Amino acid sequence: MPNFRYQATDADGHDQTGRITARDLADARRQLVARGWQVRDLVSDEGAVDQIPRLSASDAEEIAAQVAEIGKANIPLAIGLRAAAAESVNRRVRLAFTELAKAIDQGQTLEQALAAGAGRFPAHVGGLVAAATRTAKLGGALEELLDHHRRMREIRWTVLASVAYPLLVIGLAAIVFLFLMLEIVPTFGQMFREFELELPAPTLGLIRISDSCVAMTSGSQKWLWSSALVMTCVALGLVRLVAGAGGWRRFLATSPLLGPIVTWSGAAAFSQMMAVLLDYQIPLDKALELTADAVRDGNVRDACRRMANGVADGQSMSHLLQHGRELPMTLVPFVRSGEEHGDLPGALQLAGQVFMERIGLRASLIRSISPPVIFVFIGVGIAYCVIALFMPLITLVVGLS
Repeated sequence: MPNFRYQATDADGHDQTGRITARDLADARRQLVARGWQVRDLVSDEGAVDQIPRLSASDAEEIAAQVAEIGKANIPLAIGLRAAAAESVNRRVRLAFTELAKAIDQGQTLEQALAAGAGRFPAHVGGLVAAATRTAKLGGALEELLDHHRRMREIRWTVLASVAYPLLVIGLAAIVFLFLMLEIVPTFGQMFREFELELPAPTLGLIRISDSCVAMTSGSQKWLWSSALVMTCVALGLVRLVAGAGGWRRFLATSPLLGPIVTWSGAAAFSQMMAVLLDYQIPLDKALELTADAVRDGNVRDACRRMANGVADGQSMSHLLQHGRELPMTLVPFVRSGEEHGDLPGALQLAGQVFMERIGLRASLIRSISPPVIFVFIGVGIAYCVIALFMPLITLVVGLS
């Protein structure tokens, strides 16, 4: 059998290099992945290279959509994947289809083939496909999961679009404000000092603000503020590193304006994913484990794994939700009602719709209210600057006349 040279990272994060004997490239990769290693490069001694690059989220979703179509059409998976590879114009997607088809020809399941290529597939998309493969109807389940995933992505873009315009206006206003404080106001202040004018309180306040801005950007305080900014960034990085993905999402959920959207989006993703899996007769604890692998929200991922262990021990999901802090308490009545009436998938589907409607309403509120509020503040600031600068000039003109 041929030999292959590899570069990989083990479970402890250490680099590993060496040679491995295998039937082919896919078998060599499978052996390395079975050790818990992440393969970075794999080359045969004859020079054949594992050329499949890491897939983007859109590439992986295209593959998942094609797998759903193949499953719905009841075409043998390997044949359908090769047909999709022949039709694809994207080189990365074409190579991925080909490798998956080879792995399936060698006796692997689709889930095993995806696990072997885990370094190239985005985790959440691989989790969606893995969840669908556990159902009796791969095509239909995967199509529903992808449709839910696309709706959540559209919601995220809607929220981003609602805050992008206000943030752009605030950024431009900050640039204009700094220009006034650093260039215009100091010139007026120097002129007022040369004429030895008695300045009113608004003008004195504006000059003090200008002096502070000058000190923070080019004066003695610039290193202090730079250090404070660096320390803030380091502190946020430490929060992300120490608390993990779940703790970071909980930290984001504490922000007053976007925090509820972060919480509701996680709850919506959880509810709709669970509804699809339970509707396809996946056991509750297994559905929670699969949801943990398929969602992007680290906070929801932690909640799913905690609840999967609790459900396996005989506890109800409503009880576990009530005693956790990852998901909103408004989800508990939906789950309890579904458990009592024997329709947990329907209750979760309804809960997901409610959370998505809340996200849409909050995004609309931000989009409609924030621009007028920002413009009012900008207008008040401009009026203050104009009045503060021209009051001494009016006094000077009156005195000269």
